[in-house]
Amino acid sequence: MSRLQEKSLPLFSIPDEQSLKPACDAAPVSPFASPVPRPVLWLAVHLPRLGLEVFGHNDGPLIVVTGQGAARRVWIPNDTCMAAGIRPGMSLNAAFALLPDLRAAERSPLREQQTLEKIATRLGRFSPRISCDAADMVLLEVQGSLRLFGGLERLCGAVRDVLSESGYTMQLALAPTPLAAAWLARAGEEKPVLETEQLPGRLGGVPLSCLDWPEQLQGTLAGMGIYTLSDCLRLPRDGFARRFGQQRLDILDRALGRQADPRQAFTPPAYFEDTLDFDFEVHTASALTPWVSCLLSRLQAFLLPRQLAVERVSFELAHNGHSSTRLPLGLASPSCDGAYIGGLMAVILERLVLPAPVNALHLRSGIPLPLRQDSAGLFDTDSDQPADQHGLRELLGRLRVRLGDAAVYDTNLVAEHRPEAAWRRGRADGDVVAPVSVMRPTWMLDVPRALEIVRERPWYRGFLRIESGPERIETGWWDDAPVSRDYYIAANPDGARFWIYRERRKAARWFLHGVFG
Repeated sequence: MSRLQEKSLPLFSIPDEQSLKPACDAAPVSPFASPVPRPVLWLAVHLPRLGLEVFGHNDGPLIVVTGQGAARRVWIPNDTCMAAGIRPGMSLNAAFALLPDLRAAERSPLREQQTLEKIATRLGRFSPRISCDAADMVLLEVQGSLRLFGGLERLCGAVRDVLSESGYTMQLALAPTPLAAAWLARAGEEKPVLETEQLPGRLGGVPLSCLDWPEQLQGTLAGMGIYTLSDCLRLPRDGFARRFGQQRLDILDRALGRQADPRQAFTPPAYFEDTLDFDFEVHTASALTPWVSCLLSRLQAFLLPRQLAVERVSFELAHNGHSSTRLPLGLASPSCDGAYIGGLMAVILERLVLPAPVNALHLRSGIPLPLRQDSAGLFDTDSDQPADQHGLRELLGRLRVRLGDAAVYDTNLVAEHRPEAAWRRGRADGDVVAPVSVMRPTWMLDVPRALEIVRERPWYRGFLRIESGPERIETGWWDDAPVSRDYYIAANPDGARFWIYRERRKAARWFLHGVFG
């Protein structure tokens, strides 16, 4: 072992004073040298009780167990069980002996992973670079977000606020490498590490249990008197690699910033989906309004940073002993405003009679669309400003919820020359349709009305005086509904203006087709 120590270097060596002095004959820095890499700072969000918190938050005795048969052990007990003396690692029978009425839940890795992904999605507002490789950890690269959120303290406070409203227990840590941040978070060291040179000293006191290494390896190291990372860093590199594998040595190098540590980026889902499980039963639909608002605020937090909007959402109410109740909602136009969508849902809940008490509320959005941003003019004071259009869309949305989709519709133009086929019913979304280049009446008759002819002149509440025309429309020969007409704008003695036409066939009859306002 003495020979090995002579030829090997410790995992971490402190440079001497002489090596820190700059060389006098150092070559000048080339102007074409590679740019200095941008410093990075990783925020680790450790969720030590995630395996318990996925089963809800209640005051009753609850433990999460692992293992099979007689080997089932307590993995995480809640505070009520801890107060009764139940500890992690205790046998299930011993736990029941202390609290006969406790509830034991099997650990659910799938549920933990789904919850972790939901948390990572909610934290996407703080950083575009997120990793959640570990089962109880979310890592965010936040160096580029510090200025946006007003510094480290405010950023960490905002992260705490987002997760605290859902009742999650968390430990935060900041470090230049993701592994160092994760280990410090598990150790409860929340004082930030901002420089790579500080890592060996700050990581030295971290227990090896925080490294997520196999228990057998930790037992072997403990048998050698190695309990913390500083103990591990004193071992010779070559001997450590031969004894425990090059992979473990690389892990330590990545944690200390000596090697790159690429991370698989977390990709948020294409749509939003979240569930609230109740520890109680809700008997009236209107009492669900606060929980609906809570889910919609999460939806807004998912959409707004990504500049997305949705035009459909669907709520699902879960009941005990009864099929779920689905409440789909279509919006007049894509929106990311949780308060606006919540107002529409409040109208639906007012009229809803629950078939059974509700014990869970689920929200799923439609496919997100790009958020349309309207810009107002600097000096314009016209009534068709974006604020007015936004208010019109909100009004149309409320009318559709109260009256139904079929009762609120718009007219859309169609590429067709025949006036009776040049429009169709469409969805009312508040958008202004560009007018056609020729004048058309605001009121079109479903079926043109034949006009009376008096003294060879068209008559409708008086003789009609031609003001303009003709506009010839001759089309439709390909679909067995041909038309050949000359249209005119005419007025009667009372000043009313009409859109009339004369057939270009042998009969040459006159018809009234529309009325101008």
